[in-house]
Amino acid sequence: MISELPTRAPLEEFDTRLKSQRSLPAPISDMIGALQHAHPMEVLRTCVSALGAYAASRNDNASEAIIQKGIRLTSQLPMMVRRPRPDSKRQRPGRARCHTQPRSAFFYQLSGEISDDAATELFVPIFAIGRIPGWVAQVVEHSETNILIRSLTLYNGPQPRDYIPINARGTDRWLMCGL
Repeated sequence: MISELPTRAPLEEFDTRLKSQRSLPAPISDMIGALQHAHPMEVLRTCVSALGAYAASRNDNASEAIIQKGIRLTSQLPMMVRRPRPDSKRQRPGRARCHTQPRSAFFYQLSGEISDDAATELFVPIFAIGRIPGWVAQVVEHSETNILIRSLTLYNGPQPRDYIPINARGTDRWLMCGL
């Protein structure tokens, strides 16, 4: 969502923001329970649409508001995909262990334990979850340039750069974006 890698402090702030946004509104959790027999992608599609009604900034299309919505979606989509089966005794959707890393929290929500395994029916929803930051970046670009992004458009962003370890990173564009 942001074009530069952060230094340690902004990364920790961003991680804290992600963790603080994981909770789902009660009606969304109830909806997930009502859809427990649906395919996970159907649950995700339906709940993302409904979640828009709960966004305080739903009518704000400024870049910062779009980024905030993206952070919320990045945090909440994994909570939507995880849902207990009718015969499961696992906890309700949306109640993540907030002290864990996002990936660990996600797999904990899926299986009740820290794991990297996922059922085949979760492959497409997991892919969609991973695409949220890129989609948000496209929406921000569109809102700033007023140009729809087309698949045949030539890339005009930064050229490929080498990875910079976190301890060697310089100033942060993250700070300019309020992140």
